[in-house]
Amino acid sequence: MNAMHFKAARLALALAGAFSAVGASAFDQIPLTLDEAQSAAEADRANSIRMGGEVSAANGSSTAAAKSWNGYGKAEGGADVDVNLSGGTAAEGWRLSGDNLGSPIPRLRAEYQKAGKYALEGEVKRIRHVAAEDANVKDGRSDLETIRDVYRVGARWLPADNVDTRIAYQADHRQGTSSVLLKLHTYNRAYELDDTHHQAAASIEYIGSGWRASTGYELSKFENDAGPLLYFANNTIAGRAIDPSNTLHRVKADASFDIGQTSRLDVAAGYAWSQLDDAVLDSSTGLSAAGYDVKARVPSFNVALTSSPLPKLKLDLDYGFRRYDKSVDTASAIITTDQDYSENKFSANAVYSFGGGYSARVYGKYLDRDDEQVVENVRTYTGGMALRKRMSNTLSGSLGFEVSGQSAKNYIDAKNVGSESTPWDRLGYDQTALKLNLTSSLIDSVTVSLLGSWYLKSFDAPENPTVTYAMTSAHGTTAGVDVDWAPSRDWNLFGFYSFDRMKAEIDASGGYLNDTMTSHTVGAGFGLHPVNAPWTFAMRYVYGFDKDKNAAGLMDWKNEYKSHYAQADFGWKLSQQWKLEGAALFGKVDSNDIRHLGSDAPSGSELTSGLYASPNYTACAFYVGATYYLPECLQPNVLKTPERPDPT
Repeated sequence: MNAMHFKAARLALALAGAFSAVGASAFDQIPLTLDEAQSAAEADRANSIRMGGEVSAANGSSTAAAKSWNGYGKAEGGADVDVNLSGGTAAEGWRLSGDNLGSPIPRLRAEYQKAGKYALEGEVKRIRHVAAEDANVKDGRSDLETIRDVYRVGARWLPADNVDTRIAYQADHRQGTSSVLLKLHTYNRAYELDDTHHQAAASIEYIGSGWRASTGYELSKFENDAGPLLYFANNTIAGRAIDPSNTLHRVKADASFDIGQTSRLDVAAGYAWSQLDDAVLDSSTGLSAAGYDVKARVPSFNVALTSSPLPKLKLDLDYGFRRYDKSVDTASAIITTDQDYSENKFSANAVYSFGGGYSARVYGKYLDRDDEQVVENVRTYTGGMALRKRMSNTLSGSLGFEVSGQSAKNYIDAKNVGSESTPWDRLGYDQTALKLNLTSSLIDSVTVSLLGSWYLKSFDAPENPTVTYAMTSAHGTTAGVDVDWAPSRDWNLFGFYSFDRMKAEIDASGGYLNDTMTSHTVGAGFGLHPVNAPWTFAMRYVYGFDKDKNAAGLMDWKNEYKSHYAQADFGWKLSQQWKLEGAALFGKVDSNDIRHLGSDAPSGSELTSGLYASPNYTACAFYVGATYYLPECLQPNVLKTPERPDPT
């Protein structure tokens, strides 16, 4: 349903060092032969123009949650035009596509490639995210909405059959308003967004006989034009750094080697260095001060071995090292995150096939992390085994057992290095878990999947006896069933149910607090798609029920959330060139949460400040459109298979 934007707009926060945006591209696979190019051309020959429009409506305490479906923001509808055009030949061709043109969230993309030689691409799109409307913040109310414009270009060149070079650049520009909760106060404070995240990457890869090697460089530059958040506190100007400007460089190299016919060795190394381009905040005044230089150095190394020493045995071994070393030229700077650390990771995985449908998996992971300024040492481990049995072509299942744990020592408060404590999320723990999965296709048209898991976690007591709030134990259960029925090619049915329950016990000031969270999700739907009919119709419905019950004496509460989601899709092919389509969506959320009760909350609650917006809303949306497929006489030289002369 790519023509319809009834889906949440996903906002990827621009963080230094996150190069996935420029690394992912549609031209990762340039056709190396004319046959491959021809196959791709035939698959993408649908030259079409889709025209339509949609309307939406929402009401309730959190209409922003509903409007985030489509990224429209305050708009209650708009035009929807999608374009997909391609041309050229099997050896050299182009493609132009546009989605949601005429709407508040358009996307336009262009590609040009020559088989086995090069490829070029460019893209521009807008993403909108509505966090809240008329939100209750300090000094009034404000709309919290982010607009993100993304610009991307890339090129790939194959100068030889065994050489692959790439270059890419992306710029993300954010504007809008967001909010931050100030820990020293009981309110959210709104602040303006105006920043640009530049990302660039270049790499070259050489493929030899039984080996390959590559090297590359990445640049991330984040520019915050809005500056720090400044405000008055106790008649004094205070400030807080919000995403300060920074620059990051990274060089990397990796190689793979075949060892005989059954093994492969992968080696990778990298080195990154970064620095803040904005002055950090002074701990005494909270204001920006010149001369505070913050830098970081991050070397990394990884080696992995994949081997099949026996015909029925497969082994995977992996080791990784990473070190984060930050330097600050003055101790008076506020340092709350990204403390120095070094870590070593080990993992092993083995799968053995016994025959007769039996196979077994044994795995383990170990992490040794030394946090030099926060936690002296953290060690985590995971180990387990699973037995899988394929009873027949229609029935298979697996049973797994897993143990895991964590140990941490001497949590040091960054704001007061003279005090030591251990927050609950850094406590040592031991956990045991069981996992069950069963899949059955007793008849060809029906598939049933069952899954379940159980775990028990016990936490170590805090090292500091003055700690008055710590989790002691937790246990949970998950279960689910999924049924698919396709009696014919003309229609199908599906249904599912999942259950999740977690109960935690917390030692709070010598008394025990029990927190139980339960979640139920059930859904069903069907699809009608007659082979000999020009129309299709599908419907689906999902219901969710979540409950959080806290037993703490005078602070007992029970939070409940109920959600409904329904969707219907319809399509009718009028002719070879025209197709009508439509969609309707409905969503509803009802909640009863102590955090939204304000003055009606229990006496003494810390949650009476009204910081949290109720998630309740009711929303619906409708789409109607038509797709026009260009006839061959109007298609721009669609990529076609050249006709070969008849040898007779």
